Amino acid sequence: MSNIIYYETPLRNDDIRVIRLLPGQWKDPIRCELVHTSLSSGKRYHALSYVWGSKEVTRNILLDGHLFQATVNLEGALRHLRHQYEDGLDLWVDALCINQNDLSERTHQVQLMGRIYESCESVLVYLGPGLGKTPEKGSAPSVMRFFDDKRDSQNLDNFAHGCSAWHSRRNVEGLRSFRASDVFMLIRALSKNNHFSEMSMFSPNREVANVESERMILLEALRKMMNPPWTPWWKRI
Repeated sequence: MSNIIYYETPLRNDDIRVIRLLPGQWKDPIRCELVHTSLSSGKRYHALSYVWGSKEVTRNILLDGHLFQATVNLEGALRHLRHQYEDGLDLWVDALCINQNDLSERTHQVQLMGRIYESCESVLVYLGPGLGKTPEKGSAPSVMRFFDDKRDSQNLDNFAHGCSAWHSRRNVEGLRSFRASDVFMLIRALSKNNHFSEMSMFSPNREVANVESERMILLEALRKMMNPPWTPWWKRI
């Protein structure tokens, strides 16, 4: 994959670039504009986290009017995000916002990576179309948002009381179609530093048939997400 994009203004000090993901219909080409800014400017933007995937398999997008060969995962992430944010979105994406052909710039931006993620409004995680599933043509998945504050409470309460998809999948067969969102809900719940026994989902007093099976399925799903094909994504965070 070879991309020649003319990044007109060099990045110095705490300068960064973000892309403006322009609105469009589902089938429209992905169009982005580069915006030069700085971390100290207070500009609002989101950061994208995804697995790069193979550089040999690409799809074309338009970056500042120039053809850019993006990896399939990046193009898919941008297409789904455009579907969710219909008015456009300011986004930091390492593959697009950093001149990958300039070693000095790449080194400089890597040193700023911590601040880039700390300064963004949120980190948008793209996990792909799903494990073992092919999305319907023109479809887009729902978005799950975590804020690391009380705004997460309702989702956590629903999850803890067994209102997630696991409630209706009480056998090992459910492992074949587990939802990544359920696993991330578990990770978010565990981040509160509660012991398993303090979580309703794992409470020994929970009056739900096959509760042991449900626990096993959920924990096994967590284990599976730590292994291929998910492994490359975990290495990026």
